[in-house]
Amino acid sequence: MILARRILLSSDVVSEIGIKFENGDKLVPSFGIGADEYSFRKEVDQIQLGSMTMTNISLDFSVFHENINSINGLIGLDILKHGGFVISLHQM
Repeated sequence: MILARRILLSSDVVSEIGIKFENGDKLVPSFGIGADEYSFRKEVDQIQLGSMTMTNISLDFSVFHENINSINGLIGLDILKHGGFVISLHQM
């Protein structure tokens, strides 16, 4: 079963491990401040965030703007809630 969880990763970063756009990959529109963007979606066997492991999950991959070079990915609130993650801005 493929989970519909929202994670967006930099396609530049994951190209180092062989993940790249291929014919047949689904294009997914994203709407944000200033422009519409597109990413491609792929199913991966497994990802791990802390102690939470998810298998057979679809992830979105996109090119991030040059002025956002310190961010390699975004984790959706649905993932954070599902994993019971606590974010401490004080401790970063």
